[in-house]
Amino acid sequence: MRLFAAVVPSEEVVRELRARVAGLRGLPGADTLRWNDPADWHVTLAFYGERTPEERSRLLAGLARTAALTGPFTLGLAGAGAFGERVLWAGVTGDTGALVRLAGAVPRQEDERHPAYRPHLTLARGGRGGVLAPYTAALAGLRTGEWRVERLLLMGGTDGLPYTTEAEWRLGVPLDG
Repeated sequence: MRLFAAVVPSEEVVRELRARVAGLRGLPGADTLRWNDPADWHVTLAFYGERTPEERSRLLAGLARTAALTGPFTLGLAGAGAFGERVLWAGVTGDTGALVRLAGAVPRQEDERHPAYRPHLTLARGGRGGVLAPYTAALAGLRTGEWRVERLLLMGGTDGLPYTTEAEWRLGVPLDG
């Protein structure tokens, strides 16, 4: 199972976004995209991949410490973009400074190299030959309500299966002891 740290939008924001995305299914190339299930929508903070039990234990402890030291904050979704022709995403708005700080504070491997953090919520993958351009244009005016980010999650996934929440912590709640 591949693991990653994430925050998830509220049910209300998921409903708003689902309504917008449903209207895109008639655009050219919709059948060539692999649409993420709304139940799996999240904003990734860090990707961990496969972990040994010892690494997982250290990861859980580090995420718990990070959550305890981070207060809740507010996010929303606005606009859209694409990473090449591979990934269609919704942009993140609100207190993105707090989100970037949280992403920078979650545990990482000492030797890990990672590109600059670009907060986004992945909507679909795939596409060929410019198929994502109509989608980014259709979502250019996207703006959802905001939600209060109060939890840090460790999620896991296996190709083709829904993501699962492996552990979660409330933000800003001190660790016992």
